[in-house]
Amino acid sequence: MYDIDETPTGECYIVQELVLGGDLAGWRAARGQDLSTREAAGLVASLARGVQAIHSQGLVHLDLKPANVL
Repeated sequence: MYDIDETPTGECYIVQELVLGGDLAGWRAARGQDLSTREAAGLVASLARGVQAIHSQGLVHLDLKPANVL
């Protein structure tokens, strides 16, 4: 995250890095098969570490879903 600010009309916004390459939903669909239990557990653990990192900075992701995981 590069910046958090507010517009003159009071709308808040966040400036983030542009991450190319698609999202988790698209990746899973393109994969064509389900993840193994081990792969799914590893992915969930990685996502949990990422969410914890933003929580430790006082931020909360209000719309966590595969389409929002880059």
